[in-house]
Amino acid sequence: MQRKRWLLGFGLLVAAFVAVFLVYGVSVVGEEKAGTRGETDNSYMDTATYIGSSVCASCHPSKATEWSSALHSQMLQDPSPATVLATWSGILSMTDGTVWGNVTLYTDGTTYYADLGPGQNYTVWKTIGGSWKQRYLTEIGNSKYILPIQWNTADAQWTPDGFDLGKWFDVPDTPKVAALAESWDRRCAGCHTTGTDITFNSTSGEWVANYNEVSIACEACHGPGSDHFGNPDFIWKSADAQVCGQCHSTGDSLGQLGGMTLGYPWNVADGHFSPGDILTDFFDLSDPATNPTRFWPNNMSKTHEQQYIDWEGTPHSDSLSTIVNLPYGQDFCLECHSTDYWLAVEAGDTPPTKTEAKWSNTCVRCHTPHGTTANDAQLRLSRDDTCGQCHSAGDTGPGQEPHHPELDMMMGQINITGLSGSPWMTGAPTCSNCHMTKVATSASTGDIPSHTFEFVAPELTTLYGMPNGCTSVCHDGTTGFVQTPAQAQTAIDGWKASYATKIAEVEPVVTAAEAALAAAPNLGFTQTQIDAATADYEEGLFAYQFSESDNSGGAHNNQFQLSILDHAQTKAQAVIDALTPGTVSGRVVDADGNPVAGAQIRVGTFPVANASGDGTFSFDYAPGSHTFTLYVNGEEAGTFTATVTAGQTTDAGDVEAEEEAPPPPADNTMLYLAIAIILIIVILAAVAAMMRRRPGAPVEAAPEEEEYEEM
Repeated sequence: MQRKRWLLGFGLLVAAFVAVFLVYGVSVVGEEKAGTRGETDNSYMDTATYIGSSVCASCHPSKATEWSSALHSQMLQDPSPATVLATWSGILSMTDGTVWGNVTLYTDGTTYYADLGPGQNYTVWKTIGGSWKQRYLTEIGNSKYILPIQWNTADAQWTPDGFDLGKWFDVPDTPKVAALAESWDRRCAGCHTTGTDITFNSTSGEWVANYNEVSIACEACHGPGSDHFGNPDFIWKSADAQVCGQCHSTGDSLGQLGGMTLGYPWNVADGHFSPGDILTDFFDLSDPATNPTRFWPNNMSKTHEQQYIDWEGTPHSDSLSTIVNLPYGQDFCLECHSTDYWLAVEAGDTPPTKTEAKWSNTCVRCHTPHGTTANDAQLRLSRDDTCGQCHSAGDTGPGQEPHHPELDMMMGQINITGLSGSPWMTGAPTCSNCHMTKVATSASTGDIPSHTFEFVAPELTTLYGMPNGCTSVCHDGTTGFVQTPAQAQTAIDGWKASYATKIAEVEPVVTAAEAALAAAPNLGFTQTQIDAATADYEEGLFAYQFSESDNSGGAHNNQFQLSILDHAQTKAQAVIDALTPGTVSGRVVDADGNPVAGAQIRVGTFPVANASGDGTFSFDYAPGSHTFTLYVNGEEAGTFTATVTAGQTTDAGDVEAEEEAPPPPADNTMLYLAIAIILIIVILAAVAAMMRRRPGAPVEAAPEEEEYEEM
């Protein structure tokens, strides 16, 4: 019966557990599909189709309007007087030092022609770009090719060495048809169009790109949108830098088509890269080891469209893990360490926690992908504000730890009353001048900023010939102050040397102040003294950390840096001066002058020292006149008074301990009472046993157990 009840109970328990699991499990699965699939699973794109930006615009008109004015929408355009930026007339004579070529340009106002020589008169099919440079596409057979001419927008002139001149002219100046393998379809189409699908015609030897839409439209970043109508979550909306990196990087496809790799992300099994894919499954990114011509010797990008490669491996690309992996990392830190957190706040949505956030500081943290802004490069904020929103100490002050106060340092600002400086070089330099120096080339040498965010020192110009963050930006005459790279490097080295010397001088003082403050409560200093010293210490420590966490080694606003360290040293020294104890020494003796070993010296009930085997003692204590009490064998044995002077030793001489009183007799009353009670109990128990076993007394048999028939 009991077994049956146990089995029934166990079965009910299992059934309840399964029911709860099923309900909870279904809810979790349903939530994942409805709420997060667009961020974790892009498999719906395998069957989805591209619908075009005009369809997207029907529901998202404001975003479409923003996009239509941005560079992405203008990657490829029909040639017209409004879109052709170049002076389209006359003969261009070009040479790259090996090959020479002449191209005659003319137009009827509608069609634009480029004549390379007999039998090679080409019509412009589309213009490419225009922000930095503009190139021109023509059709040959079923493929497109980039003509060997390039207009540099900033200079408003044709590039004198043309573009890939050797692919259109033989040495010295004989025109030829570009090789089929040089087609735009194989080398470029995947990043100039949306929904690209490429095929290879083994008969004609042509690579032919088909696409849903020319230029970089909505679905290039959000994925094919046909399923978005049935399920609003089936559209990609992510801060993942790989979405930008599919085109803002160079390399070779991981698969071959027609025996050759493509110039954009692609593989044999899946075709082109889609948002949500792993970029390196489709693209072998350029690196300095295998593509040295694309990089400077210090591994910074030398050619354009490598922003993603620059960004990878920088602290920005790993900013989220620094918070997630630190036990003291807090959710509010994500404002500067997570792009999806910041975007949620900007949109008025509930931001993710540090266990929910997915992305570090990616491209869209600084750039708005949809449209133009009041700032260049589609930056959300001005250049300085873009950096300063995180690289600033904000309103932190003494008692708090400053983080990345670079902008404050440059502007000569610190949240300490009475301490301020002047903006560095009258505020002329911006963060990006030095940390995003234009070292890569798109149209002309040094017109694309580096995205490693590393300062390019003037010595690198001397070593490698690359632009630097000083003489290539400000001290080239544009500010009226010209320096050579060597002069600029000497100035920087001097700043860093003075800073290194000063911080090495200040650091031990700050450390000593910390130690003095920690010891003060046990040395007799008053709470008022400790509170005043704490205020000085917190101000000095904040100044020290402010300078140290600037991370420029004294290069940012050097004079202000040194004044901050001076202030830190002054405040730390004030703590040391205020909390410097004196030393009290002497010897504990008895009435006959013999040393008393182990005597304890107290202030009130707090022990401050113990006499050694020969009775001597020495201890530190706060300045002033103090009375100390002697204890021998735990009993008070007299007092003595000493006047303590900071930094000096006061000799209390021989301090006589009073004769130790004999210990009082122990009170064993309770012990004796307990023993008596135990003896009485034992005697009573013995008597009772004897009574039960007296001679002749019958022994009572134990009752037999009754047998009960089971009912």
